[in-house]
Amino acid sequence: MRPAGWGLRGWIVRHILTAMLLLPGLAACGGGGGGGGGSPPLPPITGFRISVADPRDGEIYVPVDKVIRLTFSAPIYPSSLGATRFVLAERVSGTSVPGDIEYESGDRVAVYRPRIRLTHNYRYRISVSAGVQSVGGDRLLADFVAYFRTAVSDDPTPPPPPPSPKGTFRKVGDMKRGRSNHTATLLDSGRVLVTGGFNTATTLTKTAEIFDPGALAFAYTGSDMETPRAFHAAVRLSDGRVLVAGGVTGAGLVETGTAELYNPSADSFAPTGGSMTAARAFHTTTLLADGRVLIAGGTVPSPDGSFSSRKAEVFNPATGTFSTLPDMAVYRAGHTATLLTDGRVVLVGGNSSDKRIEVFSPGSDSFSTIGAGLKLARRGHTSTLLADGTILIMGGGDRTAEILETGGNVRWAPSYPYYDRKDHTDTLLPTGHVFFTGGSFLVNSYLYFQQTTEMYDPSTGAFMGTTPQMAEPRVRHRAVAYEAKKILLTGGQNADPSQPELSSAEVYELE
Repeated sequence: MRPAGWGLRGWIVRHILTAMLLLPGLAACGGGGGGGGGSPPLPPITGFRISVADPRDGEIYVPVDKVIRLTFSAPIYPSSLGATRFVLAERVSGTSVPGDIEYESGDRVAVYRPRIRLTHNYRYRISVSAGVQSVGGDRLLADFVAYFRTAVSDDPTPPPPPPSPKGTFRKVGDMKRGRSNHTATLLDSGRVLVTGGFNTATTLTKTAEIFDPGALAFAYTGSDMETPRAFHAAVRLSDGRVLVAGGVTGAGLVETGTAELYNPSADSFAPTGGSMTAARAFHTTTLLADGRVLIAGGTVPSPDGSFSSRKAEVFNPATGTFSTLPDMAVYRAGHTATLLTDGRVVLVGGNSSDKRIEVFSPGSDSFSTIGAGLKLARRGHTSTLLADGTILIMGGGDRTAEILETGGNVRWAPSYPYYDRKDHTDTLLPTGHVFFTGGSFLVNSYLYFQQTTEMYDPSTGAFMGTTPQMAEPRVRHRAVAYEAKKILLTGGQNADPSQPELSSAEVYELE
């Protein structure tokens, strides 16, 4: 049986077509307070319509005993609405919530009273189908749809955000090339190595460059990489070299098994002693305590396209060679791998339906599943190891976060993120806060890029959306912490796919 596929090349094409729908002015969505989360501006609406929805589209912290109220622009003809045209349903399963419809304010307000309590921290959809009539004979011109999420607990009040650590962004010199889906790796010297990525929406680069924190500028490395690549992975080895492995390459954007090493002393790249045991992209690389590198999951090529993989292997820097490991339990691509203090690695997400969490144990070179799994399937999320040993899992196409405890139990984070994010970045600050930047989110099939940032405070469990915005929207960019209180942000996709990817860079400095 073929594993659940991701269809990499098809995904890229669909992504580009979606990006082409964007107007440059809509690339950044200004964020509202705790409710809207940066929804795009809507065009003016005239005619018979639903003028107010309560709860409003995108609202969170909605009580589980909420009564749904829709206010129409004119009195409605009650028999034209009915239970078949006014539906409250679970967003994921589509299961309808039974209820009764009443009318208020001279039949201008339709009230839906659910017969059952809603589920905590769950997504729901309100839908009214076109064809509903006003008493004057006018009809809704299109279906109405709105989404909301219920509160985490019976207390629907959002926790007050604590004071946010202060910091500022400043632009630094541009990279030599525009890049997205590249890598950025902190070197022992404190400089940052940036490799590969897409230079435009469909062309790759094999160039690499170095960021000098003293000069706040970039310079090309002494040699290009051996292979142009994007969606690859890079990790600094114990001896200071950097392993760059996999990704897509060539005109067909096909996964590659090639790997190479960057030597900071020589400022150049050279091939490893052999290729990976499997061609892969969207995988993870993790430096283990014994100096080896765990390479897990990703998409692999097949005659029918690209599909998520369970394959894993290790790289031995002493020999420059790769060796296979037992398969993981779950097909994963676009997942996260988090190194624990005891040397194990936790793998989370990267599958649209399988929520299982697994752990790699270096002592036995084996994978095992733990706990009951995630609350939600995620891809393009972030996983951050907190000071208490728990892991904060955030985003990935859903405006929620969850906490993976050391024993494998998963619980919802005490509050919601301020914004919906996918393909964003996370950085653990010296204060213990987690700093999130950029990402993308979908609204009515349109892809929007976030210019926003926010922080998570582990001591209170609160997200804080009062942090400064980046200089421009970024998604599939990279963030690297350096010099204790600074974060370098590089590149990202361009909202206009006819233009090169972003070459800009900026630094966030914690005060």
